Amino acid sequence: IKLNYISDPQEFNSKVQLGDMCVTEIDDIERNSYCFTDGNGLISKGLARKIAEQFGYLVKYEQNELYPSAYQIRMAGCKGIVIIDPESTTNQFYIKIRSSMEKFKYDEWDLDICEESRPIPTRLNNQITILLSDLGIPDSVFLNLQDKRFNNKKQPPRCKQDMLKNKIPLPMNECRYMFGCALESKLKSGQCYIRHQIIDDDGKPLKNPQFQTVVGPIIITKNPCPYAGDIMKFEAVDLPELDCLKDVVVFSTEGNRPDFNKIAGSDLDGDQYFVYWGRELQISEPIEPLEYKAQSPNINSTPITANNIVNYCLSLLCATSYGEIYNLHAIVVDQNEENHPKRTCQKLAIELTNMFSAAIDSGKTGYQIDINRIKEIQILVGHKYPDFLMKTPSYESQSILGILYRQALNFKNQNPQLFEDQDMNNSANISTKLSEKYFRFYVRIRTQLNIDLDMIHQELYSVLGNNAPSKIIIDQWSDYYKKKDVNTTKSIESSTNTSIDDINEVCSRMDNNLHITNNEIQENVNMNSDTKAFTDN
Repeated sequence: IKLNYISDPQEFNSKVQLGDMCVTEIDDIERNSYCFTDGNGLISKGLARKIAEQFGYLVKYEQNELYPSAYQIRMAGCKGIVIIDPESTTNQFYIKIRSSMEKFKYDEWDLDICEESRPIPTRLNNQITILLSDLGIPDSVFLNLQDKRFNNKKQPPRCKQDMLKNKIPLPMNECRYMFGCALESKLKSGQCYIRHQIIDDDGKPLKNPQFQTVVGPIIITKNPCPYAGDIMKFEAVDLPELDCLKDVVVFSTEGNRPDFNKIAGSDLDGDQYFVYWGRELQISEPIEPLEYKAQSPNINSTPITANNIVNYCLSLLCATSYGEIYNLHAIVVDQNEENHPKRTCQKLAIELTNMFSAAIDSGKTGYQIDINRIKEIQILVGHKYPDFLMKTPSYESQSILGILYRQALNFKNQNPQLFEDQDMNNSANISTKLSEKYFRFYVRIRTQLNIDLDMIHQELYSVLGNNAPSKIIIDQWSDYYKKKDVNTTKSIESSTNTSIDDINEVCSRMDNNLHITNNEIQENVNMNSDTKAFTDN
């Protein structure tokens, strides 16, 4: 869908009244150096409906229609989400972007849809569970939820890996993953608005959609959430003027600091929040949230060369990963050497929490984690993992996570046939999806078009020139890519005439051949010997 950008407010309003598809920019709500609408714009009801109709999201029932209330978009250098403007009509077709959505200047206003709001069931995981435990939820509550999962004959555990990672489903209509959003409203700081679609026990919407507005105490967090203060308590209220906003959580634009920013330093450009309004997991006293500040990049005072650029880009791939920091954080929290009543609030745990946040943003900020400090912490905590991380060597964790893990392990061992059958079905489903999504595309590119890597190599040379940083990357990687691609090409070429049922094995080999790991990068590029990549659990 192509829109016409109009900067003049009067002209924009005139075009909107005529039913033209147009876009304009509006101001963010800013206060105290915070942006209360960070990454969040508006879309008219008419355009939201048109998109839904084009993409097959539109649901007609009785005398009504249902379409998404929010879309995650990319458009002309802008990214973020747009939510339905309550003041718009179905005869208006516009988008209002915020300044915070603009990442770079570009003047082609073609609208790309990345994702839409919809009912998404949620579940507990290790991070959320340990935070709730820190905030006073008894172990018996988690064990009871796990036991209900084990005894659910209608929907028994489908994946042993999810079960062993303590991913415990929660009641369908007591929680959701939801886009967060904010707009001018009567919501006060600490309040939010949630109107969700009722879903059945299979997680599917009803044939005749029904909705419920949540009123009362709720908790909200967002993965990753390594600190107890990353779970916030809110009061959900009913504001009829916002009833067009469904399956999203609407935050207030009041207060000294944005409520969503208190939740693990989040924004509104597409972050999905864990929202729970049931009763079993409600917390009484939340912890003061951390202030996650963006780290400044390491500055190099010497002239930057092409080799500097290449080595920096490759070092990002091999640098201390947030997976490594997460594992260290999990060990520190589990060991609780400080005997802190709230494990995630230990000084060392908070230090790792801040490191974790900086590592996640390092690709944008250029900041690199202090590897020497990581090594110091590794020596301090030792080299054994709590058993629930499923790494070796390990020790038996005494936390609720270890207890849940061993309960799940016992259940798996007592029901081997159950998981053999279900793992086989899950594997087949995944392979089928891989086949349909990737196989034909890869065949078309590598065999039907007969693209040769040597040809690409020479073409890049001619375009980039001999001194471009990109040429250095080509030199370092060309032979490596060729080696990775040889077996894959042979497999693909021998299978282009096979049926879809015979493709699964090829897809598996293709994935194995094309996946480049951080360790392989280290082996093929002369990197700093102190740098080591770790895989997240």
